Amino acid sequence: MCSAMDQDLSTVRHHIGGVRVDAASGRTFVKHTPWTGAVLARVAAGDAEDARAAVAAASAAFPQWAAAPPGRRQEIFLRAATLLHDRRDRVRRLLAAETGCGAVFAGVQLDSA
Repeated sequence: MCSAMDQDLSTVRHHIGGVRVDAASGRTFVKHTPWTGAVLARVAAGDAEDARAAVAAASAAFPQWAAAPPGRRQEIFLRAATLLHDRRDRVRRLLAAETGCGAVFAGVQLDSA
């Protein structure tokens, strides 16, 4: 499973159709932490074209997902939960930095996810 956390935080790209891609326009924006104003990342600035591409990719993937047995879908969700659990401390730090919430509150948000 590829995620923004696995990337160099200097650039966060879209994940469309199983592939990391830049915004169709090539535009980005800089995300600052509300705590200090420090730069967290340069982020792909999605627009309607990117949304259409994401919807088209999801629509194309849906028949295979819908045809998968419930047990297989469960395996996928449980794997995602395991990955989130294994990366909890890093996700908590990133969530706190990105939103400006405290680390404890970020942990509460993760625990309720």
